[in-house]
Amino acid sequence: MFNVGAKVKYSRKWLKSVGMYTGDLCFCRGLVTGIEMVGPTLRLAVIEWDKEDIPLRVNVKNLVEVGKPELE
Repeated sequence: MFNVGAKVKYSRKWLKSVGMYTGDLCFCRGLVTGIEMVGPTLRLAVIEWDKEDIPLRVNVKNLVEVGKPELE
């Protein structure tokens, strides 16, 4: 799905699902610096964000690559 070095953001679908219509999460962009496996199926992306206080590890299902169209 994502490789180290990919530029990512939170997906519009995930932001809507948690009721996040404003705030830093909607506009932050980050660089994937690693992928961690948690159990047999959960993959977390380790991300260096352009804003402070954003979670460093995010489920890859909640992200999309910057510049690629989002399919809902």
